[in-house]
Amino acid sequence: MKRIYITITIALLTSLYGCVSTHPESTIAIPEPTAPITSPEVSPEYLRAHLTAFAHDSMQGREAGTPGHDRAVEYLVQQLERIGAEPAGEGGSYLQSVPLITNALDLSQPLTVDGVALRPGIDYVPFDQRVPTRSVSGAEVIYGGRISQAASMRAEDLEGKFVVVLAEPMQPILPDTEGESPFAAAAGIGVTGLEPLIDEFADYLLTPSAGTSFDEEVGPKPVTILLRDEAAERLIGNSLQRARRGAKGLTLGGDVAFQRSLTPSENIIAVIPGTDPTLRDEYIALGAHTDHMGIRAAGPLDHDSLRAVNLIIHDQMKGSSSQSVPPAIRRAAEARVAREHRSASPRPDSIFNGADDDGSGSIGLLALAEHFSDPENRPRRSILFVWHTAEEKGLIGSEWFTDHPTVPLENIVAHINIDMIGRGSKEDIRGGGPDYLQLLGPKRLSTEYAQLIAAVNRRRERPFRIDEQYDAPGHPEQYYCRSDHWNYARYGIPVAFFSTGSHADYHQLTDEVEYIDFDHYAEVVRFVGEIAMAVGNLDERPTIDGPRPDPTAECKQ
Repeated sequence: MKRIYITITIALLTSLYGCVSTHPESTIAIPEPTAPITSPEVSPEYLRAHLTAFAHDSMQGREAGTPGHDRAVEYLVQQLERIGAEPAGEGGSYLQSVPLITNALDLSQPLTVDGVALRPGIDYVPFDQRVPTRSVSGAEVIYGGRISQAASMRAEDLEGKFVVVLAEPMQPILPDTEGESPFAAAAGIGVTGLEPLIDEFADYLLTPSAGTSFDEEVGPKPVTILLRDEAAERLIGNSLQRARRGAKGLTLGGDVAFQRSLTPSENIIAVIPGTDPTLRDEYIALGAHTDHMGIRAAGPLDHDSLRAVNLIIHDQMKGSSSQSVPPAIRRAAEARVAREHRSASPRPDSIFNGADDDGSGSIGLLALAEHFSDPENRPRRSILFVWHTAEEKGLIGSEWFTDHPTVPLENIVAHINIDMIGRGSKEDIRGGGPDYLQLLGPKRLSTEYAQLIAAVNRRRERPFRIDEQYDAPGHPEQYYCRSDHWNYARYGIPVAFFSTGSHADYHQLTDEVEYIDFDHYAEVVRFVGEIAMAVGNLDERPTIDGPRPDPTAECKQ
């Protein structure tokens, strides 16, 4: 599941007592996974075998655009060929190329003041830039005071300047650079007063960002960085307490520039044809995402120590997945583990295996493709399987597929997204248990679709306890906006998003196969298959009686 980055997510621990391996990860041998079993029946054994292979260390965390993700894609394609699913990608293949344009900070010309370089990640961090930005080389620094005060300055006073502003409590941390805002005229903006954010999120903010386009038509905008207080004072030549609004500072050297590179990745698209000659041109679409977060750049940590810290934090945060952890809670958890945890056999780990996120969804789709490949199990409509890439980088693969569909988008009658469906115990999430399942989306666009899902659940021998609390419009977790179903909903396709919820291992090195509840997981996959069969056999497609979602109203990403 994708994080909401404007609230900013936690950086992983950089050190724990006795946990950092002294051996480079490259020296750790990575064995090949054993050959998985095959069966048209959805079983815990099938899911375990394939997930063990898919979330194996040899996949190197499946970050989109890397050899590890390519290997994961190859694995699924081989299975689809074995199953006999029809390719529905480009050129008669299972694949759809998705261009990933990566924007990375250019370190060849560091930002300087008085000839001394500022240190990226220490003195300042850039914000994600996906549009052209102005150069700040040679720009004069001007102090704007608090953001709200600086917003009343004249555009001509800020034009071509590098404006240092002070963040304000309970207010947006970034100045508005659109329209008539005076900040729109600046060369750059440095926001100070945000020391905890720099401390906690520098690794993330320095990570190259990705997208499928770079809007050359948008005029260059001011580059925005977060400045440590000490660095801001060097720029303005005064302390923040004594500096007056409008006071001029020093002149910048170097620049804050970004390099762009193109790294292709792939969606995987397959079809199991329906049995009805008329309805087989319509689809019930099933989706998951193949990618995860790759390898921890700062090196390995001890798995057990890290998990102990995360379990404490998860308990203190009452199971919230916002992941914006107060520093005091993190420091207390680290101190407690340092006192209590003494591992005689450390397990160094630097690979984000993503067993639940979203290995569970990807392998759940594979199990369903194998199930529906049996002619006895096929519905009247066709079933479209899409494994999306780059969900973790901003729902990129699903955006690309829905903007460039390889089947007629109007022929998709409904969509089911499965993302993180392998957990859900009471230890993982408040209110969890063997029958727990989260659902978002269907009633927003189609009452009939929501009612069908409820009816299928009632017919089960052991129905799920469906948790719909996260589907409330405006819910702070914004789950409706945070996974691939969102891009189908924006086209008016009824969606259903199933998940067993967040947990302490969400987006951590510890999201491993050993913590998956395979009995619960298998029941979720079977339920999704039952819904797909019910939709696939309807005489008429589900009626749409709700509006398309408005991203500006709900999904502030």
